[in-house]
Amino acid sequence: MSIVALIISFATGILMGMFGSGGSILIIPILVHLAGLDPRTATTASLVVVGLTSLIACVQHAISGGVRMKVAGAFALAGIPGAYIGSRAMGTLSPTMLMLFFACFMIVMALLMLRQRRFEPAPEPSPAKIIPIGLGIGVLTGVIGVGGGLLVVPSLLVFGGVTMADAIGTSLVIITINCVSGLRGRLPGSNTIPWDITLGYALAAVAGTFIGHAIAKRMSVAGLHRSFAIFVLVVGLFELANNLPV
Repeated sequence: MSIVALIISFATGILMGMFGSGGSILIIPILVHLAGLDPRTATTASLVVVGLTSLIACVQHAISGGVRMKVAGAFALAGIPGAYIGSRAMGTLSPTMLMLFFACFMIVMALLMLRQRRFEPAPEPSPAKIIPIGLGIGVLTGVIGVGGGLLVVPSLLVFGGVTMADAIGTSLVIITINCVSGLRGRLPGSNTIPWDITLGYALAAVAGTFIGHAIAKRMSVAGLHRSFAIFVLVVGLFELANNLPV
């Protein structure tokens, strides 16, 4: 295993512990470009790495009281049919258009988060409000094929009335459920997964979550919120620049 890849995996765990997202965007390139896996195997192995990392990270946030299980359950259940609808629609769009759509969504959500000025704890959002959001994000996730927490966390912040502290842990629960569901559908034909490499990177990422969680606990809600908004904005601008026609 590459030392550089292990360091990046550790950094990925820090991001997931801090922000509840960012795993797939970093793990898949590591597995493809540094571990030498083909993209299909890499996306399957990524489900293992991100799933284990999210599970450990969400337990840490749950212990701290930063998980809204009702919101996570409603969001995840609503996202299942949405992801199916989105995956069926995916074939009608080119890969470039998909990524441009993803980039624009990220930029808009980041700007909305940066405009937000109030960060007080909110009451439990009603299912009537969460289910349509979960359905819509499920469609986006199915269409784009990536995103996970980078779609869930901003949506919980902007539309769900959830604070950043709660959105992180809640997102990690949803990501864990999504990874288990995705892995269940792939495992029968996934005997080629290099488990030694996959679990090695997973352990590095899991170790990083403890650092990320510790940082998140020490930051103010407003500071954490704005830091995540800037992170999302940078990802969105990068994807926009990378996919604009020259």
